[in-house]
Amino acid sequence: MLTRFFVAALSVLVTLPGITRAAQAAAEDRPLQMRIDAVKSDPEELRNHFNLGLEYYNREMYDLAVQSFEKALKAGKKNKEAHEAVDLDCCQILGQIALMRKKYGDAGKAFERGLEVKPGDPMCLFGRGQAYFEDKDFSNAKKALQEYLTATQGNAKASERAPDALNLLGAMSMEKKKYDEAAGYFRQVVSQYPKQSKEAGANLAIVLLTQGDVNSRDRKYAEAAKLYDEAVSASPQNAEALKASALAHYRIGQTLKTGKDDQSKKSAADNYRISEKNFMRAVKIDANDFQSWYMAGLTQFELERYDDMFNSYKRAVEINPADSDARFNLAMALHRKQMYEEAFKQAEEAKKIKRDPEIDKLVNVIFDSWQTDLMAKGSDAMSADQVSEAIGYWKKVLEINPRHPDAQQLITQAEITRNQLLQDHLTRGDAAFKDGDTLTASSEWNAAAQLDPENESIKTKLKKVSSAKRSEGARKQAETAFAQKDYATAMTRVNEALTVNPSDEAAKTLKVKIVSAQSSIIKTVTAKARKLIAEGKLLQARRELEAVREAAAGNKEVGTLLMSVSTRIDNAVTEKKAQGAEAMRNGNKEAAKKAFEAVLALNPNDRDANESIKQLTGKESKAKVSAEKIKMLNKKGIFAYMQNNLPEAEKAWEEANQLDPDNAEIKRSLDRVRLKMKKSA
Repeated sequence: MLTRFFVAALSVLVTLPGITRAAQAAAEDRPLQMRIDAVKSDPEELRNHFNLGLEYYNREMYDLAVQSFEKALKAGKKNKEAHEAVDLDCCQILGQIALMRKKYGDAGKAFERGLEVKPGDPMCLFGRGQAYFEDKDFSNAKKALQEYLTATQGNAKASERAPDALNLLGAMSMEKKKYDEAAGYFRQVVSQYPKQSKEAGANLAIVLLTQGDVNSRDRKYAEAAKLYDEAVSASPQNAEALKASALAHYRIGQTLKTGKDDQSKKSAADNYRISEKNFMRAVKIDANDFQSWYMAGLTQFELERYDDMFNSYKRAVEINPADSDARFNLAMALHRKQMYEEAFKQAEEAKKIKRDPEIDKLVNVIFDSWQTDLMAKGSDAMSADQVSEAIGYWKKVLEINPRHPDAQQLITQAEITRNQLLQDHLTRGDAAFKDGDTLTASSEWNAAAQLDPENESIKTKLKKVSSAKRSEGARKQAETAFAQKDYATAMTRVNEALTVNPSDEAAKTLKVKIVSAQSSIIKTVTAKARKLIAEGKLLQARRELEAVREAAAGNKEVGTLLMSVSTRIDNAVTEKKAQGAEAMRNGNKEAAKKAFEAVLALNPNDRDANESIKQLTGKESKAKVSAEKIKMLNKKGIFAYMQNNLPEAEKAWEEANQLDPDNAEIKRSLDRVRLKMKKSA
């Protein structure tokens, strides 16, 4: 809504020194009585009537004030010059009183009378225009205000109401939907009267928003964005302008991103950046603006700023937990960050809010990814001799899926292995302690404690060795893991050493080496992943990044790259599935088969693609068969490794590696078993 402009109370030319509100309150009757007595003593003196009118005016006794001013105008004209000055003042004040009382016709007449007394009087010219404006007589108002602007041009004092006049002219043009004309008036205020431009800027923004909306409805987003951007410049704190601009630029980006040339993609990214910037400016004005947070997340997704996208969707869900789309997008963001448990919770909440096949599909995808991730982490932990951690991962699998075909069997075998390892560590530790070798005893008992942290008997044994020896034992284990390039285990053990003895300089030095080695690996892997992404080898890039995920916990570059690759894979899968479905509808089985095979090359477990291949060929897809075989061989290798049958484990993992040379998990297992065999030789 446009701001209406009201004229402030007028400073009159004839004043009574010392008369203030406080003075009136202190002596209410005396000044007034003095003025009344003056009128009685000389009713022909216009100043007496005028001064009495002022007394009434200051007391807001407007009816009596009007009567006194009218009498002043009718009083005898003993002094023509004085009469003209007082008459003008009377007309100005009568006009002001009428405006305040919303008697706009009377106000106009009063200012007209003033102009008869003194043609070209700035105050009466402006007041007359304002009276017409408030009375909605826009035709006369426009003429009057333009006359005021022309008459006062070049006179700083006389034109002090010029910004108000221009604002009123703009308001009238806006009312008549003459948007370009309105914008011209408001721009004039902004450019010529910057100190008084706040209201004009706000009104200009309203005009530009209105014009922009017309273009938006016609899908002329570039023209709309230009107008919205100017609205933002005119009124930087106008949240509606910021959001309108952001949305227009987002739509432009959506249009440009499908372009094949680099310039289109660059322009799309530029528009997304403007969009994201303005949505974020909007939430600084209103931190609870759900729509701005939601849309900011979409632009950040397009810019592949996944951590920011995650934060935006998280905030959107906090503001409006009942919005299924926000929860759906947050679940996708969490899934891409490989925070599967939280992703699953959000997807399930979205499913409760709204039944939608897309949400059901996402729930299944996240659940499958979660199980696969836990199983893989268990396998990695087991092949690194982190038996307790492996059991923990597999128990989590059973917690979310009690019917999992492999988890319980793996846990049972791992517990057998753990018990055997536990007994071996305890036996060696006891023997070393008996022989007075407290360092070896500490190292073995610490290793046993890692396998069974709550075992009171082990805790008692550890108390028998000094903290220095316990620290040294943990450090020795860290050194062994470091030599085997098992940096995750090395870091765990060195932290244990420093927990027991924070002053262990050797442990501190080792930790620096581990961090450096981890950083070097992360740097190498991210560079390799970027190269693979550039070559279009997305699946291999994701596997490389997943291989260092544990070591790179908290590394923003790895997290962002991993999410970026996952997004590209998901987008490619969606695109190929759509192509396959289209080909099937058109009866082109060969093209459909090719498209679905491309999907399975990226995700062998995609149910839709596997079902489609089966429907097209009458048998399981090669990708699924291969994936199942690799899974079986990996499980076989894990069981052999847990039973210390290293040659059998190597054989199984070698066969799996030949089927899938880019599988980082299989590679790590194969490297570790070969290292262990070498040390045992």
